[in-house]
Amino acid sequence: MSLDVPATVSLVSTASNDPLPEASPREPFPVYKVSAREYRAQCGTQKRMQELEQRKRITMFLDPHNGRSLSYQQIESAIPPRHPSPHEYEKRCRYILDRLGIFFTFYGHQHSVAKFNAYRGRQRGVAYVSNVLAGISRKYVKEKRTKTKRNRRKRRKRARHKRALKLHETTHALRQNLTILERTIQDTNMRIMSYKKAMKSASGPALPTTVYQLDQKLARLEASLNDLNEERMFVQRQLNSIHLEMTERRSAPAMKATTRLSHGVTKHVASPDRVPMIVFGDGLKGKKVATPLKKQLPGPSNLVFNNLEERQSQGRLLVVLNKCIGEK
Repeated sequence: MSLDVPATVSLVSTASNDPLPEASPREPFPVYKVSAREYRAQCGTQKRMQELEQRKRITMFLDPHNGRSLSYQQIESAIPPRHPSPHEYEKRCRYILDRLGIFFTFYGHQHSVAKFNAYRGRQRGVAYVSNVLAGISRKYVKEKRTKTKRNRRKRRKRARHKRALKLHETTHALRQNLTILERTIQDTNMRIMSYKKAMKSASGPALPTTVYQLDQKLARLEASLNDLNEERMFVQRQLNSIHLEMTERRSAPAMKATTRLSHGVTKHVASPDRVPMIVFGDGLKGKKVATPLKKQLPGPSNLVFNNLEERQSQGRLLVVLNKCIGEK
């Protein structure tokens, strides 16, 4: 079982493919995984940050220093940076104190509601990760899903529509590019023909400079024509490959036995005498913590560990904190 968090490879609870001696028949144990993207989606972090940035852009204030109406984003981005120089730091403090009312107004009751929603989102994310690692989430338990076939058909239909729309847009852009290339090639051919006629009429000992200039222009145009023809062939090959991709039918690849088990396609019957065991610590490879604490996990892993410890006190699972970062 694993929890992938930012700047962390994974928190892994290894599951052996060899069953216990009394287990029969032989079957692999499932391995459950949660990505950092799933955790952030449950917390709603990205959506709240986008809403905050949008609110900063559209909220306008009257700057007391110059009397202009500015957005909060402009006011906040103009704060002088921290500097060891007393004069520069005084400028920063004076700028903030002059606009203290603006900062208090923006980070008022509306921002308090957003902070409370962020707190609830973190609780929801930790509970979701704990449920997945404990093997009771609908991500890996098919019995907890509702309308599975209908949802799967909808997802496939949306994916086909999205893929067809993307291919249609790409085809339209390539065809426009191909039309422009053909027009450019046609114009280049016309110019080459006109230069050849001009060279025939201007040939002779009287106009050597004109013939030389026309010859140079003709060589440049022929080289440009070769490049345009190669580009047209490349665009045509792209169109042909897209046409084949749109017409061919793709069959889904066969699932492995372990994949079918971990995704709930094959029902995993857990023994009533056993509970899941989740191991933290040894999977934290490549994690660099500036101030490591003994028996402390970095980031959301510590929150998940504490949540699982509460469930361990109820006898629902086992949690093991192996050799942790900072512990020697």
